[in-house]
Amino acid sequence: HAAHPLMHTPLSSLETKWPEHSMVSGSPFAGGSLPLVVDPMCGTGTCVLECAFVWPLATYIMGDNSRAQTEQAAENAAAQTKHCQSSMRPAACINVVQWDAAALPLASNTVDVMLCDMPFGRQYGTVASNHTLYPLWLAEFGRVITVGGLLIALTSETVLMRPNLTRIFTLQSNRPGGAQTDTDAAVCAERWRWVEVETLPMKLGSLHATLHVWRKTAC
Repeated sequence: HAAHPLMHTPLSSLETKWPEHSMVSGSPFAGGSLPLVVDPMCGTGTCVLECAFVWPLATYIMGDNSRAQTEQAAENAAAQTKHCQSSMRPAACINVVQWDAAALPLASNTVDVMLCDMPFGRQYGTVASNHTLYPLWLAEFGRVITVGGLLIALTSETVLMRPNLTRIFTLQSNRPGGAQTDTDAAVCAERWRWVEVETLPMKLGSLHATLHVWRKTAC
């Protein structure tokens, strides 16, 4: 699927503090340097926009497979940038792209942190389709994340996340969708796995969800 850039705003050089209510508050990278942060399923952009508002010292890319959602995310990002500029706050560099989360138009090992509110199989997608899509998404996310980089994923589908902690992934190419699994130790291509850093139970109304913090580690 082709990627369609929708907007781009300037990167500020000023610093701000993380809020306690942020999705990534208290995570292992809070307070560190974040050159590139990506949300592959951004919807209207809530996660990235909150993060960028309080921590503009990063480059952000957010995308979704829905044209309507990415257009709304671009409008929201533009409105936030205008607000920051009018209030003399630093405005982060935010890019909005329409893409397929299973075949991201990003080079391998380039993303420092990925934030993702993954489909629960209720409002978007189905529980049945998640069984097929979760392994594809987690392989592709790992392809683009740097070794040592973080995945911070919110989902109610913990049962679909856990099996991926035991998988060994092999990077077969630098192209979108190039991450595959392989259990043969003789394969000499780049090999990596997910390591669990932290899990935070959350309640979203009547739904029970978990915030998973995983780190990409070389095998």
